[in-house]
Amino acid sequence: MQSQNDGAVQGSLSGRTDRRRGGFTLAELLIVVIILSILAGISIPNYRRMVERNYLRQAEDILLSIYAGERAHFFSNTPNSYYDQVAGVSWDPIFVEDPNLGVAPPVTFSAICAGPCTAGFIATATRTGGPCSGWTQIINQTRQFLGPWPTCPGVQ
Repeated sequence: MQSQNDGAVQGSLSGRTDRRRGGFTLAELLIVVIILSILAGISIPNYRRMVERNYLRQAEDILLSIYAGERAHFFSNTPNSYYDQVAGVSWDPIFVEDPNLGVAPPVTFSAICAGPCTAGFIATATRTGGPCSGWTQIINQTRQFLGPWPTCPGVQ
């Protein structure tokens, strides 16, 4: 027969075993932290490149809107001329809301005449901040994209 003491010893032994199974060991936690660090090390640079590419695509879309507005201005005025947007002056003559206001990518935009306003224009998007700060993307009257921004290491 078993005594009452034997049951108490068994209960305390099984209690310790149950408590130990309820958590993770330090080694298991370290392995999880290492795996998460590796995943973050891979994904964060990819995320930053994706964000930078997105800013470039948004800037190109806005430049295309400026291009369309400049073309509309050119063909609706006599004599035909492009609009020379000076800083602080309205973008209304080219039918574009000021792209430097509101919720926009961290990019500044300008549109100037290239030589006489009857010859052509250049619209410029300049990245402000981030890994490609100072890089530009340009569109001209022939709808040709120029500028080094797409070659920025933060985009590739």
